[in-house]
Amino acid sequence: MNSINEIVKPKLIEQEGLTIVGLKGNQSNLTEHSEIIEKLLPEIKNIIIPFYCHVVWSINHELNLYEIFQGFVVSKIQSLHEELEVLKINHTKYLSFEHTGETDTLIKFLEYLHWEWLPKSTYKHNQNSFTQIQFTKSHKTEKDKLISHEKRTHNWEIWLPIN
Repeated sequence: MNSINEIVKPKLIEQEGLTIVGLKGNQSNLTEHSEIIEKLLPEIKNIIIPFYCHVVWSINHELNLYEIFQGFVVSKIQSLHEELEVLKINHTKYLSFEHTGETDTLIKFLEYLHWEWLPKSTYKHNQNSFTQIQFTKSHKTEKDKLISHEKRTHNWEIWLPIN
């Protein structure tokens, strides 16, 4: 597992637009939304990144509230189940970080990146884009659910938008 002090040099990613199919909410309904998305997964067509995705676009630190869009990146929209929504993200540059651990270690890692690492780096956060995009590459077996918030180890890829 990566400790916060063992950050490897991030990769620079320049991403054209992304289209994500899923659900909008906050951390209080992550599990409920995960279950809905898992049930509707056969309805999501044209998945191009085969990992579950969280897009955090707003963080209210006073209320400890994160607004989150959960879903999968798709190449195009075909028919869409009525419970699912679409989020489009414009062309942006990102710094990509990898983190391995349970969900609670991810939150500490994200806070470190935003409040300590990024301000001390030569990079500037792109305030006009989403705060971050996280891809979950779970250690899963046939028995595991694809989308799960159980206490188990995940490999996370975090993209921070930069100018």
